[in-house]
Amino acid sequence: MATEIRFDGRVAIVTGAGRALGRAHAMLLAERGAKVVVNDFGGGPDGAGGDTSVAQAVVAEIVARGGEAVANTGDVSKQFDAQAMVAAAIDNYGRVDIVINNAGIMTVNDFASMSLDALRRQLEVHVVGAFNVTQQAWPHFVDQQYGRVVMTISTGVFGTAETVHYSSAKAGVIGLTRSLAVAGKDHGIMVNALSPSAYSRLFSDPGLRAFATPPAGTATEGRGEPETVVPVAAFLAHESCPVTGEMFSSTGTNVGRIILAATPGHTQENMTLEAIRDNWEAIYAVEDLAFPASTREALDLRRKWSL
Repeated sequence: MATEIRFDGRVAIVTGAGRALGRAHAMLLAERGAKVVVNDFGGGPDGAGGDTSVAQAVVAEIVARGGEAVANTGDVSKQFDAQAMVAAAIDNYGRVDIVINNAGIMTVNDFASMSLDALRRQLEVHVVGAFNVTQQAWPHFVDQQYGRVVMTISTGVFGTAETVHYSSAKAGVIGLTRSLAVAGKDHGIMVNALSPSAYSRLFSDPGLRAFATPPAGTATEGRGEPETVVPVAAFLAHESCPVTGEMFSSTGTNVGRIILAATPGHTQENMTLEAIRDNWEAIYAVEDLAFPASTREALDLRRKWSL
């Protein structure tokens, strides 16, 4: 019989853990033995407002099931609040091993009329928020030569007209994931990203219901219940995870890899505008894909292909 994956002795911080995916992350980790800092500001899908009871409610659920957890109601976009999250882990449990950056917001805006403040808020929560919490945990990871970080990205990075600001922020998280994976490689720190497709209150905006509501006659249409999606994140957060700097997707019934790749393209001396036109087929082709794990590897490939 295969050994059950456990998190006994591990301490995790899960942001945005008061509802939906975040709650499911926290519940699964606690069920498998982790001690959990349940963070949730309690704001609405657009980040407005706040309800400090939602984090405590998840803690109460975990404790009722025999687990260990503490609540934190900080805003991930504020550095001081991120410090307090990590302090909650250290003060209550003596260490921190896992950060799952799940906190997020979503709104629908037409690009032509989108305000700069709307873009900034998406960047603050998704990119700055993930940066803040991970940075505060990082020295502890380095000291113990062990850490696991799971970022939350989105299929929105493939392009969506209705959420340009959200998709742009999630693309920023990809850069954060890949770079931190390189930074953590010599310290036993692994950083990966999950694009979860699950029903969530973020899709309560009328403009997003087309993304969340399955067509008539289908059960899920590629969007699962949170509890069926989060096992992927838990695996990425486990000590047995074999990869870093990678991206995965999950719908609850399917798990797959999302890939950044490079191609050899076309090489010649004295590149010209006309040469690009005339060799476009080779430039655009997807044969002989390479998968650089860092910017240095990508540059080395380009140098090799340029010879």
